[in-house]
Amino acid sequence: MIENKQKQIPNSVWRSKSANQRGVTRYDRHEDGQTTIYISGSPITTSKLKKADCDTLINELTSRITTWGTRNLSYMARVRIINSILMGIISFWTRIFILPKQVIKRVMAMCRNFLWSSNHEYIKTPLVNWEEVCQEKKFVGLGIKNASNWNKATIMKLNWDVADKKDMVWVKWIHGRYIKGEDYWEHKLKQDACHYWREMTRVRDKFIMMPRGKPYSISDGYRWLQGSMEIAKWSGYIWNKSTPPKFKFVIWLLMKGRMQTKERLSKYIKLETDCVMWIGY
Repeated sequence: MIENKQKQIPNSVWRSKSANQRGVTRYDRHEDGQTTIYISGSPITTSKLKKADCDTLINELTSRITTWGTRNLSYMARVRIINSILMGIISFWTRIFILPKQVIKRVMAMCRNFLWSSNHEYIKTPLVNWEEVCQEKKFVGLGIKNASNWNKATIMKLNWDVADKKDMVWVKWIHGRYIKGEDYWEHKLKQDACHYWREMTRVRDKFIMMPRGKPYSISDGYRWLQGSMEIAKWSGYIWNKSTPPKFKFVIWLLMKGRMQTKERLSKYIKLETDCVMWIGY
C-alpha cells in the first residue's frame, strides 16, 4: 500500500476549514505516528490520558487566574471565583476523563495559590491546610471542591449508568464486551480490559460501601467521599445573610486561630507575652 501524502495529517497541527473558524476540532500528529483528536480543547483518545493532553485545561486556568490576579479581589471574591468559574472549567474535564494525578495535583495547587496570593504560582504560604479549606462550611471549611474527589464522584455517575443499563451505545458495548450478564457490583476485571474500564472499576470499588437506596447524584457521591466531621457551633455566626461578605473570611481565620496578628506585630515591636490583646496591661 502506498502512503497518500495528501491525506496525511501534518506533523504540526491541522484543522478542518469548518473547525478552523470555530476552533472546535484539532488533530495533533505525534512523533510516534499516533494522532490525538481534540474537540473543544478536550482530547479524544482510547489510551491513558497523559499530562500533556491536559495542557489546554492548565492553560485555560492560568489565563483566567492571570486576568483576575491584576484586580484587587477580596478573599471571599476569590472563593466565589474558584467555586463557580475555575471549578466549572475543571468539572467539564472531570465529567469526561479520569485526570492524571499530576494534573489533579496541579489544578488544586493553582486554586490554592489563587486563593492565598491571587497568582497561579506559589508565592504565599497558605494559612490553612487545603484539605480543611475543601470541607463544607458547616465543617469549618470554605466549601471549595476537592478536585480529586469530585473527579471520582463524576466518574461514578458513569458507573451508575452502566449499573442501571442506561439506553446508551457505550453502556451496551460495556455490557456486551465486559459484563456479559454478570452482576455489575460483583464484576471482576479481565486481563484484556481497556484502560478506562479499569479506571472506572477502581472508582466503583471506592463506592462499594456507599448506600444505594436512592438514585445516585454526583453531589451525594462527593459528600460521601469527603466524609463527615463534627459541625462547628460557630459556623452559623459566619455563614449567614447578615454577616458582610468581606468580614466572613476574616472571622473564619480568627475562629481557626490563623489571623497571624502576633506575627505581624512582632515585626515592629517586641512581644513579651503570648496574648497580644493584653500587651501594656
